[in-house]
Formats: sequence, C-alpha cells, structure tokens
Amino acid sequence: MEISEVKEYITKIKDSSKFKKLDEFTKMTSLDANKDMYENLEYYVKIYHPKHNSKKFFEPDYESFIEFLKCYMNNEQAKLFRRDDGYVDLEKTAYLVQPGLISKNIGNFIDHYIIMTDGSVYISKLPLYYKGNSGITDTYCLYSPLIASYIAKKLGIECAEINLAKRHDGNSRILSKNFLRENEEIVTYTENMELISENLDKIDEALRLRKFDEKEIEEVKFDYIKQEFLAKLIGLKDQTADNTPLIVETDENENRHVRLAPMFDFDYSFHIAKDAKMFIRKCDNGKADIASLIEQYQDYPRFKEFAQESIKILDIEEIFKQIYEDTKIKKFGEYSNDEQMQEFIKFVNKNIEMAKEALSKAYKENEREGRQ
Repeated sequence: MEISEVKEYITKIKDSSKFKKLDEFTKMTSLDANKDMYENLEYYVKIYHPKHNSKKFFEPDYESFIEFLKCYMNNEQAKLFRRDDGYVDLEKTAYLVQPGLISKNIGNFIDHYIIMTDGSVYISKLPLYYKGNSGITDTYCLYSPLIASYIAKKLGIECAEINLAKRHDGNSRILSKNFLRENEEIVTYTENMELISENLDKIDEALRLRKFDEKEIEEVKFDYIKQEFLAKLIGLKDQTADNTPLIVETDENENRHVRLAPMFDFDYSFHIAKDAKMFIRKCDNGKADIASLIEQYQDYPRFKEFAQESIKILDIEEIFKQIYEDTKIKKFGEYSNDEQMQEFIKFVNKNIEMAKEALSKAYKENEREGRQ
C-alpha cells in the first residue's frame, strides 16, 4: 500500500469527531509544525508504526495502519491476542502509539501510552530489571504486578487491569489499562506523608474543604485503608502520593464526585522488593507491617470485617491457578516446581499468618474489654 491510499482514506474521515479524538491522542497529523498533515502522517507511520519483518529500517506499515483505523472508526472491541506462551502478543494486537514527546506524566519505566480499536488506553511499562537504576535485577519481578492485581480483585479492591505482553522482538512489557472514565481527572491531594493516619486526616480535610458528599468522603477513606491492607500484605514499597491519587468527576448536572483511584503501581512488591529503598507509608508505631495496620485500625468502621473476610478467602496458590487458567503463562502452571514462584507464595502466606494472629489478638482484647 502507498501513502496515496492512506491520504485518500484520511481525507474521508479527518473531519469526524472520532478521528479528531484519535488525532488528539497521537498527534499524527501535527507532530511537526513545519509539515502539512499528510507529511506528518507519513512521518508518524514511519517512526511509530513500522513493519517489523522488513529488512529496511522504519519502513511504514500502511496496511496495518489502515486496518487499525477502519476498526477504530467502527469502534470494534479491542482484542488482546495471546502467544503460545500466554503473553499478550503486541505484534498481532491492533493499537497505535502515543509519541513519547507528547505523553503527559511519563514515568521512568513507562514505554508508551497506546490506544486500542475501541478507544481504550493502556500504559506499556518496562519491567524493573530492564533498567539499572531500578535497583532490581531479579527477572521474576515481571510477575509482581500481575499477581498483585489478582489478589486485589479477589479481595474486592479496585485496581487497574494488568496483562503481561511481549513485543515482536520477544522483549517483555507490562500492560496496565487506563481506568479513567469520561469527565474524570486525577488529583494528587497531598505531598508524601509518612504516616497513614496523616494521609487520612489530609484526605478528610481536603475533601470537606471542597464540600464533597459525606458518604463519598467516608468511602474514600475506607478504600484508602483497604488499599493499605493490600499494600502491607504484598509488601508494596512504592507508596508515593502520586500512586494513591483521588479521581474527581463532574456529572451531567455539574455536580462533583470523588473516589479513590484504583491501585495501579505494583512493581515494587513481594520478596522481589524487600531490600528496595523506597517510600513506604507507616502506622503510628513506626512500622509498616500488616499486624500494625490491623492493630491500629481494628475499630475503624467495617475494617475488621473486611480484614477477617480477606484472610478467610485468600489462597495464593488458588490465585496462581486462576492466573494460569486465564493466561496460560507457564510459570503459573508450574509454580509448585519453581523455587522463585514459591517465594511469592511464602511471602504472602507469612503475612496472612501475621494478620491472623493480629486479628485473634484484637478479638481477645475486645472480648476482655466486654467482660469488664
């Protein structure tokens, strides 16, 4: 296919609101102010959508590009094709890339923001071991986000949809689906504050000052404590304020609503990150373990019941079996014979036992107080 055919198709759709939305995301027609839209388009496809099986460098893949556009204009459901090894196949999956020079809030390990045929957006991330400045060399860190997301879903804690993927060259990526809805924006309400209690106070103060609904404020705070429960359970080490933002929505009646953002950054977790020097939120006793969290918030409305039910239903081996059933990634099917995968299980089970002991202690204390 030649660029002339691409131009012909673009001419037909360029004034539609749907194409304009895609163009706003990719800037495919306006990357260089000194070029016209079709020159920009040719450059975009050449650099960001080249053929992978060509002997030429940066040979534009116009066929695949047009195929994506037609699916996108028809709002066809995004399809994440999987390889035989269970990973999402980024060579077969239809998407377009947002150039890094226009991406907002691009982090140290973010590869690209990508858009699918149905308009859904994913963040493509590099595994920690790909970069020397991560402090992590263990290749099994690739599995941390996926495992953590499945634990979150099991416990009813909102989190981003996460998949493991591979590019055409076999290099791994972590795909995290954007969870923002229409008319929503992310708001970071505070700076990094070491104590969980300080953060809760700050949330309460900030949301009351902005006159959000009382029930929504209480739900945000409860969700915050639930997220802390998961963080302590999986040993999450990266707890900066940017990783626990609020989401503010303005509805059709101009009313503002607030919710806590789903969890989305699980990379520094489990035994993989035990020696990582990161920002961790702590309990008032200066500790960051799950027992201390339970001790401090055992009387917080609904928390003890949530913690008890979570410990009751969580079986990390069943989580691994579910991941394998859903993805067919071999490491999860062969976890019983894999020493490193067993380390994930040991880490979680140790924290489950610690939580059980803390809950038992809290129950006995409440029982003793009831008799007095």
